[in-house]
Amino acid sequence: MINILRIAWRNFWRNLGRYRLLMAALAAAVMVQVTIMGSILGLTDTLRAKAARYFGGQVVVLGYGPHSYSSIRDAGLVEKALGSIAVRGAVLVKRSHYYEKDATLFFAGNFHGQRRLIGVDWQSEQPLLQTFDLVAGRLPAEGEETAILVSSVAAGALGVRAGDELIVSGTTETGQK
Repeated sequence: MINILRIAWRNFWRNLGRYRLLMAALAAAVMVQVTIMGSILGLTDTLRAKAARYFGGQVVVLGYGPHSYSSIRDAGLVEKALGSIAVRGAVLVKRSHYYEKDATLFFAGNFHGQRRLIGVDWQSEQPLLQTFDLVAGRLPAEGEETAILVSSVAAGALGVRAGDELIVSGTTETGQK
């Protein structure tokens, strides 16, 4: 047994140069993998945070509401389901969405069509909204129900600045302007 160990040690010592090169190659491969995984995980986390801010949380329920045109009839079951899957630190908000209709912003004789309008509960969504990078103005305080956040593209097209009053036009679900 001692002879085998002696031969193994001598073989290891003579081939040490090759092993160093192999270990350096393995270390470089691990560093590249860690760098790639770190980048992917960072991008995923950033995308998840932006999506949560954009959609108003980590879970979106379509067709939610007590109205007769809602596809969900028992809102209590939705509340119960959302309570059972609540994520730590997640914000539960109820937003109204206005998609693919004639939403338009008017200011000083100019108009700008909008792909979508989102109703926001300023009070309950504060943790999500505080992550916005605002170009101008501030987030609305509690009780400011007429506040609006406009993208920098729409603001530039209309020539609107923080504090200006906008007119929002659209058609309701029942067809009224």
